[in-house]
Amino acid sequence: RPDSIRAVGTLIFRDAQNADEYIQTVKNKTGIDFEIISGEKEAAYAFSGALYGIDLDKNSTMVVDIGGGSTEFCFPAHCGELILYSLPFGAVIITEKFLQSTPASEVEYTKAQNHVKNLLKTNVAFNNHHVKRIVFSGGTATSTAAAILKLSGYNSGAVHGSRFNLNQLLGFNEIIMKSNLENRREILKLDPQRADIIAGGLLILMTVMDYFKFESATVSDGGVRFGVLLEMFSE
Repeated sequence: RPDSIRAVGTLIFRDAQNADEYIQTVKNKTGIDFEIISGEKEAAYAFSGALYGIDLDKNSTMVVDIGGGSTEFCFPAHCGELILYSLPFGAVIITEKFLQSTPASEVEYTKAQNHVKNLLKTNVAFNNHHVKRIVFSGGTATSTAAAILKLSGYNSGAVHGSRFNLNQLLGFNEIIMKSNLENRREILKLDPQRADIIAGGLLILMTVMDYFKFESATVSDGGVRFGVLLEMFSE
């Protein structure tokens, strides 16, 4: 039996009209208090959790956590404080809103890319030339890394801290975009339930790398849940 349990809710709870009712139901049935965290808090957890166990300079690293409904951005300012953004696009939203065909058409794909770029342009103020590297966390990044590494079974140790470059992503994305849902499940055999949203997640990942002009990226198997745990350990 655990000594302590902490449950947090992200975008789906922030947007849900019945969030309070759901949280009360969970508490009545389990005794667990559910905390709905802000997008900025989610980004802060993603930053600390994603970098745990990876030997990178936090003062020159951007962390991007791609979720289903939102994507969190966190990077250090020149003064050392963290700059946090939570933008309303994720693998599920991009797939459902734009990539409705499988495979998606070129028109659908371009519209989705432009949507992500426009949100980045209007919401993220980034002129931090001291930020030299980017780390991605979330299911899109870890599933993509596992596929590129050709793992026979999911291995967190192999995925966490691994790297891929933009050319590898372009090649993997080309395979995904030409595949139907059944083939995508086979390609993502270590995480087949992600097959229906991987196209949206990959689009976000590559668009972000291109927008911020990163040629390669590091993958983290950490993220929000690790950040929450680290905070619990420090209390």
